[in-house]
Amino acid sequence: MRISYLLVIGSIFLLSACKGPEGAIGPQGATGPQGSTGSAGPAATRLKGDIVGFVTLLDEFGTRLTDFSSMSVTVEGSSPVSSTITGADGKYTLRGIESGTYNLVFRRVGFGEFKRPSVLHLGGSAPTSLGNNNLWETAKTTVNSLSAVASATTVAISGKTTPVQSATVGTGQQRRIRLFFGRDDKLTFQNYVSTFNQLLVPVSATNTDGSFSINLTPANIGGNFKSGDRVFVIGYGLSPIENAWTDPQTNLVIYSGVNPAASNVVSFIMP
Repeated sequence: MRISYLLVIGSIFLLSACKGPEGAIGPQGATGPQGSTGSAGPAATRLKGDIVGFVTLLDEFGTRLTDFSSMSVTVEGSSPVSSTITGADGKYTLRGIESGTYNLVFRRVGFGEFKRPSVLHLGGSAPTSLGNNNLWETAKTTVNSLSAVASATTVAISGKTTPVQSATVGTGQQRRIRLFFGRDDKLTFQNYVSTFNQLLVPVSATNTDGSFSINLTPANIGGNFKSGDRVFVIGYGLSPIENAWTDPQTNLVIYSGVNPAASNVVSFIMP
């Protein structure tokens, strides 16, 4: 028995010693057919919640109105578009809005269009509260007979306004205008290069046609215009508070409280 065992061990040893080197790996076989596509997983969900707030409406000189109703409030970019109307107390509630960042658009006849851009809405059980917005009536002031005359150092801009104000009105009731400057005659209060501060129409017994005038320097006009550039100017009547907002795409301030009835467009050569 012991001899047989030794013979077996010896045979294994001889076989192992005689084993040649391993050959190269053969080529990979063909890829099998693709399996069936599995069912789609659940779509990502976004929290929904309400957006609430108030508007307070004032006339063109800042006198508080008694009825704040009929102001439409729209969530720009919501799908489907969500909109509501304020009640007499000015309150609005936009229900079931998915979380996201939105522009809120306020519209009412006589108040122009005002926006609150980039409102962050988280959704969930706690509503996003936007507090109160004071919205001023669109100005009734119109500008006409605009002219611009450049000298060596300044530009004299003048014009007339209607309706003509009483000589006894206080500062808060004075009519106002805003001038906008651009590089062509297509400029508007929504498409301009630069603008100047509000101008008060002078109040006096002799100002019977709503005249105004101002001398502006190149620094007042701004807009990186160079000496020798042709600059165009337009004027609008506006309320003391202009319902202004900044367009996040153009970075322009939009003065939505202006009377959309613009003056004539004139031009001058920058001193």
